Amino acid sequence: MRWIATFLPCFLFLAAFAVGQAAIVVDAANGPGTNFVDLPQAVAAAGHGARLVVRPGNYSPFHVAGKALRISGAGPTQTLIDGPAFSSAGGGYVNVSGVPAGSDFRLEGLGVHGAWPNTTNGGDVQLTVFGSAGKVVLSDVVVSPPSSGGAGIGMYIHGAEVHAFRSSFTGGWKVNPILINGYRYAFGEPGVFGTVGSVLAATDCDFIGGDVALSLGPAENGAAYGGLGVWTHGAAVRISGSRLVGGSGVVVGGLATFAGGGAGLAVQLSSQTRVDGATT
Repeated sequence: MRWIATFLPCFLFLAAFAVGQAAIVVDAANGPGTNFVDLPQAVAAAGHGARLVVRPGNYSPFHVAGKALRISGAGPTQTLIDGPAFSSAGGGYVNVSGVPAGSDFRLEGLGVHGAWPNTTNGGDVQLTVFGSAGKVVLSDVVVSPPSSGGAGIGMYIHGAEVHAFRSSFTGGWKVNPILINGYRYAFGEPGVFGTVGSVLAATDCDFIGGDVALSLGPAENGAAYGGLGVWTHGAAVRISGSRLVGGSGVVVGGLATFAGGGAGLAVQLSSQTRVDGATT
C-alpha cells in the first residue's frame, strides 16, 4: 500500500503532462522554467496535442509532420523565427504537414522572416502548409522576408486547409532574373499561393505581393512585375475584412523596358472564391 501511495502522485503528474496540461516552455535566454532554448528541438520532442509557449527571442525554423501542436509566441515583433534556413534552394523555411484529421495545428503571436541565400531562381517559401487532413490555424502571425529584403513566397498551401486571423503575409522576389529571347524578367513573389485541393479562410489579414527592382545595363532589355497579394490555382478562398495588395515593379536603366504592379488577387481554376469587405 505504501508503494501505491508513493507511485500514484508521480503517475498523475506524468499523465497531466501527457495530456497537455503542462506547457513546454521555449526560451532563447534560458530563463527560469525553460525546457528548450530553440524551436526545432522543442517541436521534435513535443507529443501530439502539446502546447509550446515561446518567450521573446530569436529562434530557428522548424519542420513538423504528423501531429497537431499549439505554438504560442509573445507577439509577432517579440518572438521571431529568423535563424538560418534548412536549405538554400526550394522547400519551406517553416513546414507544417500531415496534421491529423479532426485536429488543429495552431501558430500564434509569431514573426516568420527567413533569409534565403541569393543563389536560387526563387521557389523558396517562408511558410509551407501541405498534405493535412486537419486544419492549420494562424492568429497574429506575420510572415515576410527580413527587413533587409529576401526571396520567397509568403505562404504556400497545398492539399491543406488554413484559417488565418489578424495575420500578414508578404512575398519577396525571385532572386535571379529570367532571360527569355534577349529580355531579362524579374518577378515579385505572392503573399500567398494556394493550389488545387487547398482552402484559405482569412479574416482581418494583409496579403502583400513582393516588390522587385531590376537593374539593367545601357544596352539591355527587360521587365519587372510586382508580386500578387493572393494567387490561387484551384484553391477555395474565403477572405473577409482584409487587405490584398500587389507588389511594385521597378526597372533602372536599360534600353527597352517595362515595369508593372501585381494584382491584389489572381484566381485560376478556383472551385470557390469569396471576398467580402476587402480593400486593394
